Amino acid sequence: MPHALEVGRAAVIPHPGGRLAIIDFKPTSKLGPREKLSAEVVEAELGQAGYKKLAQGDFLPEQYFLVFGR
Repeated sequence: MPHALEVGRAAVIPHPGGRLAIIDFKPTSKLGPREKLSAEVVEAELGQAGYKKLAQGDFLPEQYFLVFGR
């Protein structure tokens, strides 16, 4: 997976008890970059890095909002 390195780098950012928030364009959005990751792919990759999804927001029409922690 080409994103594994990026997830590996993110794995060292939060302090114990810290949170990692991701806001990214939905694959169905016409905005943002041409190649987009779905929320499910982000959750799976962060899960492999030891993160668990703590919250999700559906308040953005073109993006998803996810919060992860360890």
